[in-house]
Amino acid sequence: MTRASRMTWALLVPLVLVAGCDQMAGLSELASGGMTTKAATVPMVAADFDARVEAGAPLMIANLQERNALTTFALVAERGADRTWRTRDNVTMTTRGGLMTGTRALAGDLMSADVAESQALVLSGRPGLAVRIHRYLDGQNGIEIDSYVCEISLRGTENLTFEGVPIRAEVIAETCTNPGNDFENFYWVSGGTVVQSRQWVGPEVGAIAMRGVIR
Repeated sequence: MTRASRMTWALLVPLVLVAGCDQMAGLSELASGGMTTKAATVPMVAADFDARVEAGAPLMIANLQERNALTTFALVAERGADRTWRTRDNVTMTTRGGLMTGTRALAGDLMSADVAESQALVLSGRPGLAVRIHRYLDGQNGIEIDSYVCEISLRGTENLTFEGVPIRAEVIAETCTNPGNDFENFYWVSGGTVVQSRQWVGPEVGAIAMRGVIR
C-alpha cells in the first residue's frame, strides 16, 4: 500500500465503522458546528428514504470530511450508468459509473461535471491524461465553469472487506490541476466498478469519501 493510499484509507475508516450499522441519519443530524445542508428534513422525503431502505435499495455511506459529517445515501433513480442518490434530509448526489457528477442541497454544490474521459480511464484501470469540467453557481445566478487537466495513475491493489465480504480492488488516483486550483481523487475499483472512493466536490464542500454497503 502506498503512502498516499494509506492516508486516504485513514480518511475512509469512519465509513467502515458505520457501514454495518442501522443508523440512517441525515447530514443535518450528524454535522458538527452548524447546519451542513440548506434544506430541512421534508417528511415525505424522509418517509420515502425509510421505505427504500426497508425495501433493500442500494445504499452508500458518505463522509463529508471538511464538515466532519457522516450520512447515508439511498439510490432513488438509475438510468444506464447514471445514478441519483438521496439522504433522509433531501441532499442529493449524482454519479456516473461511480464518478460524482453533481450535488444538491449542500452549500457550494457541484451543479454538474463532465467526467467521461476520467471515467473511461478509471473503470478500465488505465493510466493517462483526461480533461474534466466542473460547473458551480457564481453567487449571481450565473454558472462558473472550471476546467481541469487530470492525470490518472495506478497505485497498486488492496484487499477490502465489505460487511465480511472480501474484495480485491485496484487503487487509482486522479490528480487534477488548473491555474487556480488542484485536487486529488482516489478510486477503489473491482471488476470495472468503483466500490469505494474519495472525490472532491468543490472549494466550499471539500471532499466526500464514499463506500457502498453490501446487505
